[in-house]
Amino acid sequence: MHLHFNHRHFIYNSIIEHFQALSQHQSPPPRTHKRSRDALKRRNKIRHNALKHEQQQFYIKRNIDIHWKPKNIKQLFAQYNIKYARLSEVHKHVIKIHFNNPKDRDHADEQLPTDIFNEEHFHQYSHIEQ
Repeated sequence: MHLHFNHRHFIYNSIIEHFQALSQHQSPPPRTHKRSRDALKRRNKIRHNALKHEQQQFYIKRNIDIHWKPKNIKQLFAQYNIKYARLSEVHKHVIKIHFNNPKDRDHADEQLPTDIFNEEHFHQYSHIEQ
């Protein structure tokens, strides 16, 4: 940076003032006390249980054919821009799709017809995928 000699004191003074202000403002000492491993486990367990309880409130069920695998379902969700939290295991040809909030659940419910995971759709989807 090139400054005229008459104006150099402006930069010098502003730098000095900045460092003086920093030295006057003392930051609090860093927190050296860490949580114990047991305390972290308790906190995380409570947090995860709360999240699981919330996810249990927001889900949709769809009938599913045996040909559909989790990999195929996840790829289909990516195509439809569906944000899901997790997929439950298939039980009696029904899959539960869990969501973190009602907005994502409602979006998925609109995008996914009730028969989306039948055998016919699987064959259509597998031909498109290849």
